[in-house]
Amino acid sequence: MQQILGDVTGTRMTDMVRFLVLLVVMVSLSLSQDATAQRSVDGLTHITVQLNWMHQFQFAAFYAARAQGFYREYGLDVTLIEGGPEINPVDMVVSNQAQFGVANTGLVVDRYQGKPVVVLGALLQHSPIALLARRDRAIESVADLKGRTVQCFVHACDEVSAYLRAYGLDGDAMLDSRSISANTLQRLDRVDATAVYLTNEGFSLQGQEDKFLLLLPRSAGIDLYGELLFTSEDYLQQFPEVVANFRQATFKGLRYAVEHQQEMINEIVANYNSQGKSPAHLEYEAQRLKDLVRVNLIEPGYMSEGRWRYVRDIYADLGRVSMDFSMDGMFYDFHLEQKNAARLVRFTALTLAVVLVIGAVAGYIFYLNRRLRKSIRDLDRLNAELTRTAHYDPLTDVPNRILLTERINQVFEMARRRDFRFAILMW
Repeated sequence: MQQILGDVTGTRMTDMVRFLVLLVVMVSLSLSQDATAQRSVDGLTHITVQLNWMHQFQFAAFYAARAQGFYREYGLDVTLIEGGPEINPVDMVVSNQAQFGVANTGLVVDRYQGKPVVVLGALLQHSPIALLARRDRAIESVADLKGRTVQCFVHACDEVSAYLRAYGLDGDAMLDSRSISANTLQRLDRVDATAVYLTNEGFSLQGQEDKFLLLLPRSAGIDLYGELLFTSEDYLQQFPEVVANFRQATFKGLRYAVEHQQEMINEIVANYNSQGKSPAHLEYEAQRLKDLVRVNLIEPGYMSEGRWRYVRDIYADLGRVSMDFSMDGMFYDFHLEQKNAARLVRFTALTLAVVLVIGAVAGYIFYLNRRLRKSIRDLDRLNAELTRTAHYDPLTDVPNRILLTERINQVFEMARRRDFRFAILMW
């Protein structure tokens, strides 16, 4: 009977363990199905990133994440597409020609216009956009740009406008956003000031500070984010795990690039130098970008909701968005990470609950099993005592007639089955 009980209990425990494993696997699959939806036969998820300019140190975060295997570590195979003056990363991402893109704070205008962009984090904590003017045209400050022509590339015009507006020059300076020559000095031959990337054009102006004036919007309190990593709402909803992995790997690459600048310069020269920049130029760019990223003070990718409200207000002041425009759902950090964390908490809680229930049931069965085994042992002991009491005299401990009769009957039955004779001797 004990053997039967053990078999039944073992079977129940095995079934419950199988049920637990199956339940955990099913929950895991339901939570991670989005991450495997795009997996190819090599086990990697293939994604495309649309950059907003041509290859340079500005995008070293992506180069580092590829070269150091961070993307592969997160199950990703990433293709980088070079940008240019005629390429709009937002249109590329919204149309799903690319899954991720790089842009600036103008994304708030895109969102306001109904384009479903979601900002994943800041690659640059401060904008690299500045104005460059020639001192020989009697320009010594922003105020001297009144009535002058200022040239800007399309995605920098809003920031330049905000800068001029801060000095009361909106409408007093003419903005020119026509096709811009790649040569900064050539641009200054036909305009009074031009928008430049502090991290790039500053290299060619070294040693000529007496001829040129560099004007920074931050000096007027216009402190916008620089490059931003973004995706589309559709892609985020379909593949949240892919987005989370790409984001983590990219910002891991950003920290690596800033902390290993010479290594990344060599990587760019070897594999990404479509502009033909010299190592010295790339080193200059790396140093300037380090000041805009500030990984020693700020976690890569970090964004502040309050600062984004400030950004929205600047664009609202320019008439590009409404002052009451809600940015709900526009920022990955403020929404999806909380949802992912909640999903993780729910999954952990569910798994723990299942384990606790199975443990409680198993413990109860173990308790019943122990009680039943004890009852069986007590019953066997009682049966043995009753049998002895029935077969032996309680005073002399000598077998009695009942035992004798049972033994004789046993012999009779054996003789009948085996067909033999026997004799009983009594004395």
